[in-house]
Amino acid sequence: MTFSLKDGASHIAEAPLPRASQSPVIYILLSLYNGAAYLPDQLESFLRQDLRSWRLLWRDDGSEDGSRALMRAFSAKCAAGQCMEVSLSPRRIGVRRSYELLLEHVPDNGYVAFADQDDVWLDDKLSRAFDALKTSRKPALYCARQFIVDENLGHRRLSPRLPAGKSLHLAAALTQNLAVGHTILLNPAAIALIKKSVVPEDVLLDWWSYLIVALFDGDIMTDNRPASLYRQHRQNTVGATAHLPIRAYRAMRRGPAVFMRRFAGNVASLRQVASASPSSLMSEHASKARHLPAQQYCAFLDEIEEALRASPLARIKLLSRHRALHRQGRLEHIVFCLWFILRRASQSPIRVKEVTRRYDQTRALTPKLMPDKASTERH
Repeated sequence: MTFSLKDGASHIAEAPLPRASQSPVIYILLSLYNGAAYLPDQLESFLRQDLRSWRLLWRDDGSEDGSRALMRAFSAKCAAGQCMEVSLSPRRIGVRRSYELLLEHVPDNGYVAFADQDDVWLDDKLSRAFDALKTSRKPALYCARQFIVDENLGHRRLSPRLPAGKSLHLAAALTQNLAVGHTILLNPAAIALIKKSVVPEDVLLDWWSYLIVALFDGDIMTDNRPASLYRQHRQNTVGATAHLPIRAYRAMRRGPAVFMRRFAGNVASLRQVASASPSSLMSEHASKARHLPAQQYCAFLDEIEEALRASPLARIKLLSRHRALHRQGRLEHIVFCLWFILRRASQSPIRVKEVTRRYDQTRALTPKLMPDKASTERH
């Protein structure tokens, strides 16, 4: 299924940049929900970026605090057209769909950086990410480590080290998401593919972006220098734990049902994407990238689906054949193997047609993109 840009999205490209620049524009996507307590620190870190060719696309998902007022004040510090609001939908739609709607407003030639309302970016975050991707001729994703901090930005500790190379491609991407959303930068070829896919119901856009780039044999570039302060507090949507044994213990306490349902849903959705004709998935950007077709993974994904329906012995044999189905960290990998071998998905894989129907219902509520009033009035 394909999705087109919303009416009005093309107007972004007509707005002036903060300063004369030959760099492509990076669109920062920010969804808000009652984020007033920590939002100012994140917004100020945008203004401190040493790469200035960015624009902020934001929407509020029904906040009941001062989040929208803070965004209005922030827009007054920005150049005309640099801070753009996607006006409110009639109801709250949740963080996953909110970011999907923001992504739909990005023009074809833009790069995308996801942002959370409660983190803080280091000053060179965007410039380092863009330097990593600017020469790629494939769909490409950049991600980085973070300083994990408390709610007051203290007690810094580094997130786990990121691997590189083949250990980041499709088989490994199915087992866990190593691309933390607020560190990601996507190039136009990657965005074109993501827009034309259907995101599974249980998966956030950062993991799905990682999976799609891996499916199309794109470039996945990791940076082991921290790019942000990843704030931990009680209201985190996802949150982070720096220590692998603690993550493994918490995973065991949650049990396999949620993970295996998500795993099966990702496999089914990726199989749908992989079997689609190239012409239905590739934009001009993607077709010029000369990357290998996703159809090469059809047999691999079929094999996984068959193993999920078969016996534990069949799943053991599959893990033996495909050792790249591996989580980072020994304890986490042991947990994954136990779950995969001993339990089937607790529900049937997510049906792509059903996801498509729900997505279309959400898109029907999508408003037009409009410049923030405070920005346009000031300029």
